[in-house]
Amino acid sequence: HKIKKLKGKDVDALKMLGRTGHVQKDTLKDYTGISENRINTIKNLDYLREVYDNNSDDKYLRLTKAGRDFVHEQLGVVCYKSNAPVHDSQIVDYYMHMTREEQDSWKTETELHQIIKDDLGRDDVSPTDFSYVSGGEVIYVEIITTNYSNGQIEEKIEFVEAMGGTYEESRI
Repeated sequence: HKIKKLKGKDVDALKMLGRTGHVQKDTLKDYTGISENRINTIKNLDYLREVYDNNSDDKYLRLTKAGRDFVHEQLGVVCYKSNAPVHDSQIVDYYMHMTREEQDSWKTETELHQIIKDDLGRDDVSPTDFSYVSGGEVIYVEIITTNYSNGQIEEKIEFVEAMGGTYEESRI
């Protein structure tokens, strides 16, 4: 099954989910204007799944494998696959405060990994969570959780230096 006709709100919601990993249902509805019925339709096609954060009762939506494939094929988004809803909620915060142009320049961690491997022939550095272009400058953003080591943070900085851009981090 496929979504027969993608509406503007569907496109916005699916791109947001593809780029950010997990989005709370209310946030997705408020930000994109997608309806509960439409979310359920997409869920029934097995493109979306509801998941709970283990540390709270918060409910999140995320794309399934079929959903990520659909978003990649239909919308050209290299989707971000994640198992960390709270981490991703920080990514969502960034996303919601960007212009449409910045959102459309978004590259996921998956995409950044592919770029550094293909373009620079390197597999020894760890990409940031995402990047975007703002005012002609590429910004690489990493969401730092409490279990990050200094070595992991250094790897992210080394990645940005290899790519040539500005490093930004947000701690949760």
